[in-house]
Amino acid sequence: AISAVSVLGWERLAMSNAPLADVAAAAFGSKAFLLLSVMALFATLSTVLFTLISTSRMIYGMASDGALPVICKQIHKATKTPWMAVTIVGLLTIGFILLGDIVKVASLTDFALFGTFAIVNLSLIALRYKDKKTKRGFKSPINVGNFPVLAALGAAASVFMIFQFDYYIILGGIVITLAGLGVYYLVNYGKKKNPKHKYNVHRIHHLKLK
Repeated sequence: AISAVSVLGWERLAMSNAPLADVAAAAFGSKAFLLLSVMALFATLSTVLFTLISTSRMIYGMASDGALPVICKQIHKATKTPWMAVTIVGLLTIGFILLGDIVKVASLTDFALFGTFAIVNLSLIALRYKDKKTKRGFKSPINVGNFPVLAALGAAASVFMIFQFDYYIILGGIVITLAGLGVYYLVNYGKKKNPKHKYNVHRIHHLKLK
């Protein structure tokens, strides 16, 4: 921020729609826009690639745990990759691309992230009271009795951020969430609960494809 103000001044920065690009142009000339575009493109590509790979692995892991249809955990014989999960992610990605509005897609992604953060923090609060006897390798600091204050603040902040989106983004996020719950219900409908099948808090969260 100090460097940017020293190059352009706060008055021009306040009026600029792309402050970083304007600072780069002032420092390196007109070719700075091309350089920044290339850098942004590579940064975006790496993020998208990581998201596609991690999402396909999450689908595979959920299918292995019985939360998604068994077909989602099929492994390619030659490449040893979860090809069905990768295909599903690719089709969903194409569907979002067809929306034609990157802002809406980004907003839906942020909605999902904040929703996930809220659920994770609420789950921590629930586990504090549900599994009191479980030995944990790490315990969230700053507690009032057995109540985790940081988890409550995290959940509240996430919910607050969700309500900052436009109504159609919230509605779209709710529809997608309900669709996911519907798939989960259909997959697990009629299954008997097995008390022996419980997730261990010390389970290694590293996916090993067999």
